[in-house]
Amino acid sequence: MNYQQIKSSFQREIWESQKTFVWTPIVMAALFFVLLAFELLTANDYQMENIGNLIKLAQYPDASEQLDRFGFLLVQVVMGIFLSIAGLSQLRYFLSCLFDERRDLSIYFWRSLPVSDLQNIIVKFVTGALVIPITFILAAMALIFVGFSFFLILMSITLSGPDIGVWQFASSVNLLTPIISVFLSIIPMTLWMFPIFAWLMLASMIAGRAPFLWALLPIVFVMLAEVVIVKVFNSGDFFFVYALRDYLSISPELLAENGIRFTFENDGFTPDLIPKAIMSKVGMIPLGLGAVFMGATYWLRVNRSHE
Repeated sequence: MNYQQIKSSFQREIWESQKTFVWTPIVMAALFFVLLAFELLTANDYQMENIGNLIKLAQYPDASEQLDRFGFLLVQVVMGIFLSIAGLSQLRYFLSCLFDERRDLSIYFWRSLPVSDLQNIIVKFVTGALVIPITFILAAMALIFVGFSFFLILMSITLSGPDIGVWQFASSVNLLTPIISVFLSIIPMTLWMFPIFAWLMLASMIAGRAPFLWALLPIVFVMLAEVVIVKVFNSGDFFFVYALRDYLSISPELLAENGIRFTFENDGFTPDLIPKAIMSKVGMIPLGLGAVFMGATYWLRVNRSHE
């Protein structure tokens, strides 16, 4: 592997899927900004009064917790929306990244280049697992800062009075800490979702058609088989169903154990709390299972990609 080959491989992935993780977050950010501007410009007197009351909180020292929570919730709501769409984009990308190049036979062209199959697999994984969420996070971050700046400028023009401190309010709202927390969560989230991503890539490599069904049906079959064995034959207890449920869920108890409390007094929140909570879901067995899926994907690409 050399730098130029890796750079070219990433450029190829971005060029082939730019609608998925370049234009989608940009269009989303622009659309949400237009909606925000429209809501603020057409706000009635009652809404403006509520906004003014929120801004006045900055004058009270004991309101710092409320403003911190306001900034925390603002970032988490916006990031949550963007990352939800990013998750769907990842699902689409992983299911199509190896399937499409076999369907349109472009794999023969790419394999004629001096780039190894291992490098191709790694680049595709990194693109789906890291590049896609980072582009959505950057778009969400741009929306937060541009939208918040527009809000402040508009309120400084619209609202007046000695007790209205728009810029004091701006300095009191902490947007940076939750944003840093989201960025720090990227690697833990990738490790947590590694077996899922690897399974999707394996389905994309195996499928002759409909890779989504290839990814879904084996899981459904195993779950149904376990239900039949446990319920019909009254044999044992659920394992796969509970294991999958527990692995993919983040309970309030898990968040509380890692110091994250979604109460009005969200005191002591630091950027490392959410990454720690996600990292606690990562285990050696899921990582090993993901490595098996990735190894199978690589073997199939080397030996069966021509079929």
